[in-house]
Amino acid sequence: IGLGIYCTNGSLTILNNTISGNYCGIGFDSSSPIIFNNTIIGNGGYGIISYNFSFPTINHNTITGNGYGICCSYYSSPSITNNTISRNDDGIFCEDFSSPTITNNTISNNGYGIYCENSSSPTITNNIITENGTTSTDYYGIYNTNDGDTPIIDYNCVWRNGSGGNNNYYGCSGGLGSISADPQFIGGGDFHLGSSSPCIDKGSNTAPGIPLTDKDGNPRIINGIVDIGAYEFQGTPTIPTLTITTTSLPSGKVNTYYQATLTATGGVLPYIWSIPADTLPTGLKLGSSSGIISGTPTTLGTFSFTVNVQDSVGSSASKGLSIYIASPPMVEITTISLLSGKVNTYYQATLTATGGV
Repeated sequence: IGLGIYCTNGSLTILNNTISGNYCGIGFDSSSPIIFNNTIIGNGGYGIISYNFSFPTINHNTITGNGYGICCSYYSSPSITNNTISRNDDGIFCEDFSSPTITNNTISNNGYGIYCENSSSPTITNNIITENGTTSTDYYGIYNTNDGDTPIIDYNCVWRNGSGGNNNYYGCSGGLGSISADPQFIGGGDFHLGSSSPCIDKGSNTAPGIPLTDKDGNPRIINGIVDIGAYEFQGTPTIPTLTITTTSLPSGKVNTYYQATLTATGGVLPYIWSIPADTLPTGLKLGSSSGIISGTPTTLGTFSFTVNVQDSVGSSASKGLSIYIASPPMVEITTISLLSGKVNTYYQATLTATGGV
């Protein structure tokens, strides 16, 4: 079958259907349909295609195993909200002056998560875009060809895209409130959030087109701040508080190599460490991702400073610590006697000492 459902110059409501086995599941031209709570699966070309000044509302759908999950083309401006879009050749494809609003979706395990070309201008907010394109380094979470495209990208969780896990953005970057952390789905192909998910309470309440309910029909805002993704967590979050656990640092000695590691618990990995400039002992430096203080100190004294750590979702903690740098021990000759020698006979003896550097 070519088209499962096709709408031109109309405003259909397409509700509670399973649409499968077509080249294109749903297509519309110059139309404003409502597409709500459908399962759109196994359509070879497109799950949904919006074309030619169409303004559809695409909400609460499961869109999986298609060619393109959703294609937005030629001045179309769909509102795409509360959908799970997974295992398609590409998740959402934006082209030809389209300007979709993409809010609170979960986009996972596709080729490209979202692809933008030819002067498209999507607004991408509160979405989980994760583990797309894991079979190739050519794929990205959000790919922008930069041929007149102007995506707005805020408050999304974009994590572990591309075969190496680092292809989150191409030709664009995460804006306000964006995070990159394991969303901690409950697993088994279920995109509901676990209780310690970093996506809980991390969205924007002013996102365009933010819905009143999530994909399940539950209230969208539970704890005062909307979650990221298609599902709002309904329980009590259990993310442990970020805390620096290092209580003291070992002393060092002038002109002697020094190394110590800062530690923390809670929050969401990875951590980023920082210490204000010029407060560590001279000669020491901090590895921002490892938390390792290392180097060869050159100045005697006690050095006090503030250690700061931030996790991947913006939580932070601070603690005051210090390092004492001592002078090296005095040099002392430990040789107490030397062997006797003989006239015209080669002689050798070794002097020994301790202390110093």
